[in-house]
Amino acid sequence: AKRAKLVHLNVTQDLLGASNSEAKIRGKTNTRKAPHSGTKRMAEGRSTQPFNSDGAGKGIQEVTTLDRKPKTRKVDWKRLLVYNVSELPVSYIKEAVLKHTSLSEHLISVKRCCQRDGIRRFDVVPLTRVKPTLEDLPRLEESLRARVKVGKSYTERMELARRKFVESGVLVHKPSVKKVEAPCMVSFMTFNINGLRLKLSECALLLKCTKPTIVCLQETLVKESAHRTWLPHYQTIETRAKGGSVRGMALAVMRDSGLDLSQYYASDWLLVGRVTGSLEGNVKIDMLVINTYIPCSTDKLRS
Repeated sequence: AKRAKLVHLNVTQDLLGASNSEAKIRGKTNTRKAPHSGTKRMAEGRSTQPFNSDGAGKGIQEVTTLDRKPKTRKVDWKRLLVYNVSELPVSYIKEAVLKHTSLSEHLISVKRCCQRDGIRRFDVVPLTRVKPTLEDLPRLEESLRARVKVGKSYTERMELARRKFVESGVLVHKPSVKKVEAPCMVSFMTFNINGLRLKLSECALLLKCTKPTIVCLQETLVKESAHRTWLPHYQTIETRAKGGSVRGMALAVMRDSGLDLSQYYASDWLLVGRVTGSLEGNVKIDMLVINTYIPCSTDKLRS
């Protein structure tokens, strides 16, 4: 009987000790301080583990993860070089940069320049230390239908030119400017297309077969919110459709034909482009090509 009482006392003491240890563990886990109210919210996931056979538990473990937004990478730039849109005015390039990038108007300067090899481009020069993001460059290329690259500094360009000269041993000279063979080689085409975007493939096929030097299109119906109109193998300037009798126009000159196009004047029903070049006998060509659209309503004609 005495042995049975001793065994019973030992069992009850073990059970009491296990319950006390569980209470202590729960007390420790519940006395944790709550996170500060000013801190960011955390996604918490709690996982409990079972107690051991000896009664000593491992407690409750908390796994916390922070919701952090991915950082946008900045571009280390001295200037942005915009190619293949030499026919556009400076104001159009600046408007596209402000609309499709994170740069502000008072932080940049846009200017036109000509390289030693005769290629014309636009330079977007920063006025402060502001930097565009990597997402800005493809958006600007898509909106302008152009090639945009980050310009290098003067020392980097000189070092690159020196390396090329050491490797090849030949300096790259300025190539000769292509000239028009004869005035009869310049051809014109005008076309009231009545919706260019839906007929772009047919229009490109027509230009590929006929190969006109200068093209005038009326009623393109390209809205203000759309990207710039692009015709394959042609320099293009345009006006946008604004509803009503303002239907939009486009003027294009074939690339690599010896002629260059630049915008001279643009309004709702008038688009004027300046075409320059030279003939074989060093005869300069400088003319204005006028593309006009006359609306059907008499009220618009009177105004």
